[in-house]
Amino acid sequence: MPLAVEAVEEIFAQAGQRGKWSSTRAGRFELPGGGFFHYMAAADFSLGFVAMKQYTYVRGKLRFLVPLYEMATGELAGADRS
Repeated sequence: MPLAVEAVEEIFAQAGQRGKWSSTRAGRFELPGGGFFHYMAAADFSLGFVAMKQYTYVRGKLRFLVPLYEMATGELAGADRS
């Protein structure tokens, strides 16, 4: 947890620097039965990556998918699912 907090603090510290961009929660809509789907995106032009965070909240559980793409090639560089 301390490493995660440090990473988030670093992201916010760099958020105003040139070459970095992030959106606010770009989309949110309710699913049938009371769940939600959310998505947002971010880019680091200086490092050449773009990512999206997508997640659902259904029946009290969060599930995430975070794909990371290389800007130069469009290739999927990695993804995390939880």
